[in-house]
Amino acid sequence: MKKIFSRRYHIVFLLGIIIVANVLFFYQNKNDSFNASDYKQIQIKLKGKTEKERYAYLNELQDINSLFMMKEAVINHQVDFNEYVEKYGKEWVNQVLKMEYEDIVNDALIHRLIEEEDNLHSYDLFLKQVKQQYETNQSISIFQNKDPFIQSRADQTKRLYEKMHVNMPSSSDGSYGSEKVLKSMIPDALILLTVAYFFYILVAFEDEKGMLRYGSMMKKGSNQQLLSKWLALLVLVMGLEAIFLLTLFLNSGMQYGMQDIFQPIQSILYYVSVPYHMNILSFIAVVFCFKIIIYAFLLALLFMVYALVKNYLLAISISALFIGSFTFLASTSGDSHLLSYLGLTQILHPEYALKNVSYIRFFSKAIPYNVLYGLFIILMILAFALCFKLFHKQRKHILHITHQAKSHKVHGLLFYEMKKLWINDFGIVLMVVCLIAQILLLAPIISMSNIEDNQYNYYIDQIGDHVSKEADEKIALERQKIDDAKQQIMIEKDSIKLNEYMKIQSMEQGFSLYENRYRAIKQDSFSRKLIKEDQIRFLIDNDYTQSQMLFVLLLFMILITMQSYDRENLTKVKRLQSMSEHMDTRLKKAKLITMGIGAFVGVLGMNCMMLLHNYQMYPGADYTNRLCDSVVFHNTHITLSIGLYLVLLFIWQLFITCILMLVLQKVYHKIPHAKMITIILLTMIFPLLMKDTSLGVFAIFYDLYYPITNFIMAGIVLIGCVGIYIGFHVVERRKRL
Repeated sequence: MKKIFSRRYHIVFLLGIIIVANVLFFYQNKNDSFNASDYKQIQIKLKGKTEKERYAYLNELQDINSLFMMKEAVINHQVDFNEYVEKYGKEWVNQVLKMEYEDIVNDALIHRLIEEEDNLHSYDLFLKQVKQQYETNQSISIFQNKDPFIQSRADQTKRLYEKMHVNMPSSSDGSYGSEKVLKSMIPDALILLTVAYFFYILVAFEDEKGMLRYGSMMKKGSNQQLLSKWLALLVLVMGLEAIFLLTLFLNSGMQYGMQDIFQPIQSILYYVSVPYHMNILSFIAVVFCFKIIIYAFLLALLFMVYALVKNYLLAISISALFIGSFTFLASTSGDSHLLSYLGLTQILHPEYALKNVSYIRFFSKAIPYNVLYGLFIILMILAFALCFKLFHKQRKHILHITHQAKSHKVHGLLFYEMKKLWINDFGIVLMVVCLIAQILLLAPIISMSNIEDNQYNYYIDQIGDHVSKEADEKIALERQKIDDAKQQIMIEKDSIKLNEYMKIQSMEQGFSLYENRYRAIKQDSFSRKLIKEDQIRFLIDNDYTQSQMLFVLLLFMILITMQSYDRENLTKVKRLQSMSEHMDTRLKKAKLITMGIGAFVGVLGMNCMMLLHNYQMYPGADYTNRLCDSVVFHNTHITLSIGLYLVLLFIWQLFITCILMLVLQKVYHKIPHAKMITIILLTMIFPLLMKDTSLGVFAIFYDLYYPITNFIMAGIVLIGCVGIYIGFHVVERRKRL
């Protein structure tokens, strides 16, 4: 902290940041739809009035606007204005007609003030509406999916609001200014800029000058250095956040009027739906704590990335790319999906989730949004653990070699390579993290069925899954039954019978789907049958989830390959290894086996998790059905069973993984810039996350791992991978000759 505040230009920089924040906030409010001074003046006039008088005054302002807009027509006697004369008197009308445009209050301001008044006096009505909405949502059709997540979310939300009882204040004076402060993004942007600047001063600059090495000479010196620098930056962030809140509240108080911070948070119109008993001060304190947790995590992430790349600009760029990617994914994900809460604006403004009573889907469970900040604390600890490991890597390696020489215990090269990658370099932790990431991707998916699928499956069970005379008769009877029900709905008066006819008619969508597919297989010369598509859709027609799972797998393969060669590149050991052709060959084989085991576990884990997840959703799914009977492969004549197809697909993916591991090993072995290669490779696999967008056409690795969707592209990518491997191999042979 002394390094930050002992230099004058640092203090000037911080004061400048605070001034800039307030100036930007002031001019941001200037661009609002109404003037802050008008809001403040009207609030002063409303103060001390009764509820009835306040509404009367605001309604009068609305009437003044309405009459003023008809000014010319009134003067020319083109419109009737007797209602205003009867209500306010002729003198009042004459005064309004003499007004200029500058004397008229903005319509948006009046509308805002009326909404604030309604909020103060109708909170009990709001709670009643929440209860009614819950009761309405309980009426679910027998053919509609009963989502346990939705039910759990509704129950938890109902329990929260049942406990609510808020004593609203009589005035909303200054509440709009408080709302603007809490929603402002200006402090967040300036704090991130400040962190980037002081991280360079405290960490990157000292590392470039070699000053950090003195602390690392002691056993725990490096740990203490890193923690002290992290804490100094975190305390700086806490101070800036507190100062920003204080100065912006004072700024908004001067513009809009000062609000009593001991009023309930629900007195601010934007936060009326917050289901917790908190005043404005305690709400700000909770939001402040959540934001500090996020800043602590972001600082730990920056420390970890810098320890990995040892380059300030590259560390800032990678961190920004990482955060930006999650922000983009958050904007494209569903409301209850975990990714939708990982955007920078979402995590730095938890009041949005608190206001909307947000829950995260974890399989069929509805987990409160607040739990996410506990996850960030765990990730922060893991980031620091990895950061310490990276800073101590070289020193521990030397101590390990010394201890090994003293112990005289010698094992094979494969043993040490596996121990180095999976234990010393935390490869096993990376594998577990990737498997957990894949589980989290699968967790929100609880069903692949809709109402139409349920009805379609019902008719398969009732009528049959293959062409027959009996099925033809049943289809004709069912069609007649639905047509009769549609006619009866128009003339039936009895509510009970009308309800029965409407249920029959509601089945028409699923029956039409069944009828059309039945006719299609009946006209097809190739023998086919109807299958329950939704029960195998997750495995054969789910490219979005499959591409996300594949991205995690390829990310794992790239990172373990980089990690396997990173230490040799940093310590220059690879040059010594390459001097002995025999040792170099043995080492490459040991590395390939080590990384191959991890890749095999990754492919096996991905396929097993998807199969188990499908079993969890549809325990009775039939995998003996032929692939050509599914709608996706209807135009093919592939008579393989779905189960056999999945086995062959798994074998193919293992084969492709082996080829990719060979290529990755060649690339990392021959090119010394491992981190730059990693960035390029990550860019190549990034389109897998955008499979459902226009960037999905660049997801070439999806076509490689799932070739049945695009044989030509899979062949091109495979030939390209083999060509790269052969090219490196030929160059290597020529150098030897």
